[in-house]
Amino acid sequence: MRVFILTAAHVLAFASTIFAQSLISDLSFGQTSPLADNGANIPGFHVFGEGHVPRLMSDRVILTPPHPGNKRGALWADKKNTATDWKVDLDFRANGPERAGGNLQLWYVDSGKALVSLSSIYTVRKFDGLALVIDTHGGTSGSIRGFLNDGTRDHRNDPNVDALAFGHCDYAYRNLGRPSKLTLKSSPSAGLQVLVDDRPCFSSDKISLPSDYYFGITAASSDPPDSFEVFKMSTYSSSSNSPPPAQNQYQPQQERSQPQSNDNKINNNDAANVPITEPKDDDPTTYTTSAAQFADLHNRLQLLSHAVHNLFREISAHTTAEEARYNQILKQLPSANTMNNLDHRVQNIELMISALKKEIESGDHKGQFERLHDKLNVAHERITEHLPQTLARVVSSSAPRVGLLVGVVVVVQVGLAAAYVIYKRRRSQVPKKYL
Repeated sequence: MRVFILTAAHVLAFASTIFAQSLISDLSFGQTSPLADNGANIPGFHVFGEGHVPRLMSDRVILTPPHPGNKRGALWADKKNTATDWKVDLDFRANGPERAGGNLQLWYVDSGKALVSLSSIYTVRKFDGLALVIDTHGGTSGSIRGFLNDGTRDHRNDPNVDALAFGHCDYAYRNLGRPSKLTLKSSPSAGLQVLVDDRPCFSSDKISLPSDYYFGITAASSDPPDSFEVFKMSTYSSSSNSPPPAQNQYQPQQERSQPQSNDNKINNNDAANVPITEPKDDDPTTYTTSAAQFADLHNRLQLLSHAVHNLFREISAHTTAEEARYNQILKQLPSANTMNNLDHRVQNIELMISALKKEIESGDHKGQFERLHDKLNVAHERITEHLPQTLARVVSSSAPRVGLLVGVVVVVQVGLAAAYVIYKRRRSQVPKKYL
């Protein structure tokens, strides 16, 4: 009997570790729609830009616009990350023309908004923390690189910032038509891991990031610009605090009262975000009584119940977001009457096209062509019959008259002769003068 109980307890403990991660709502956004509570800001985050104001849509934040270029946008969390074992999922998208450019940074730094603000990895000064950079470095189709700084190196004045990257992977992120998923994991035991679209990018078990740092996202565009959009940021934590271990010895009165009090505790925590941790595995020989075995099994069942409750809460949040998005899509669709009217119009057009096609294919157009030929012949005959007479009349009426021309010449000659005769007579009558 003891062996069976211990095996079940270990199975339950393993199941509880699967659902040990819980969402940190203060460091997350995009799980519900609309994205902003009042259309102006995101709860728990500060959104600002340089040269423009980042646009808050119902399901995403546009950090850099498609036009014009040389703009900057940033999104910083208001609270620090207090967890030591955490994971961040960032859904983003980049669109732009063929030769456009820009970069997107995911920061985990100390004094984030005050120190980094709108800077990129090339313009930031001394920072303490981690930066994941997404850009087209080196003329590639896209890459993801990691940079670490302990607050002693000034990136703005460094002559070769690209050489400071400790890890990278190639990833063509531009113009995919869908959001890309960037995952950053940090754990004291497993180190640092970076994944893209749930596939490994790079990792290191020698890097351990501290707590009490700020998360932030910055984007910068060139000219022509890339438009960077952020859809969702989900931050999860895994608590490292274990509940008190079960005692080996119990009094009979405690054994009878313990189940009822634990049941009440579970009911009271249905709406709370209960941290789920893996209980410490003890030596099986320490459980010498049935009460100790039952208490250990009860604690593990309670942890599993809390984990399942957290899972259901996450599923409910996603379901609510999907329903809101579905309702929004339904509102944007045309009404049934509009679709019916459009369908009737399309049917009428199809009927008219079918009738015209039948008329062209099956109709006898020989008679129509004969009538057209007769009309053309009649028009030709009328033109050829009256054209010669009309041309002769026009030529005869427009031709110059020869008699009139001869008369004018004769009159002019007679006038000139008369003028000459008069001139001679007057000259002969003038007295002559002699010297």
